[in-house]
Amino acid sequence: MIASRNRHSKRLKFRRLILFVIGLVLVLSSLRLLSNYFRVRNVECYTQYGLCQEDLYHAVSPLLNRPIFNRGSSAGILNGLRQNLEIKSAVANYKFPQTVAFEIVLRKPMGQLGSQSSEVYTVSDEEGLVIRLSPRSNLPLLFSDQTYKPGDRLSDLQLQALKIISLVNQIDAKITEGVMTDHQLTIKSPGPVILLDLDKIPAQWYPTLQVLLARSKILSNPPKTIDMRFSNPTISF
Repeated sequence: MIASRNRHSKRLKFRRLILFVIGLVLVLSSLRLLSNYFRVRNVECYTQYGLCQEDLYHAVSPLLNRPIFNRGSSAGILNGLRQNLEIKSAVANYKFPQTVAFEIVLRKPMGQLGSQSSEVYTVSDEEGLVIRLSPRSNLPLLFSDQTYKPGDRLSDLQLQALKIISLVNQIDAKITEGVMTDHQLTIKSPGPVILLDLDKIPAQWYPTLQVLLARSKILSNPPKTIDMRFSNPTISF
């Protein structure tokens, strides 16, 4: 009787062990299937201008096939993006079930700075941050003998001068270059040379300059200099 009970008990334990092993295998298999399912199968990348360029997409593509709930993976990629001086901000959004979308805001190049003999110029954004070096482009250019490297910041006066050149460029697209001396900005153009006081706000001179430049284009004898530094503009022929 006792021997029969022992055999029954052993069979019961064996059955329980078999069921436990089968259950464990099923659980592990399910977890593996779920882990394979909840992986990043698609990475999207956008900037304020539309789809990302190839270099940015290449920077975010390593997230493919990584576990979708592993926030460390996307955090590492975001940290890498934020170290790029041309990127102002970057965020990652998860789209159920297998997509991660990166939204990137790029810094907008506002102007260049360099000497008249330069072959490579610094490129600044609208906050005065030097984001890269590049050859001459069609961006407004402020001539200066000071040298900067990416990550540096322009002085407040240099930034103000670039903004003014950019503003005058909206009146005449051919006007793209200027030279700063203390608080005076001399803007060179195919027409007259324009003198401006950096301490004066654009509202004090911009409307008048628009009219004067428009008139200078139709005059048979256009002015050589337009001096906007004072209350009353001075025009020299």
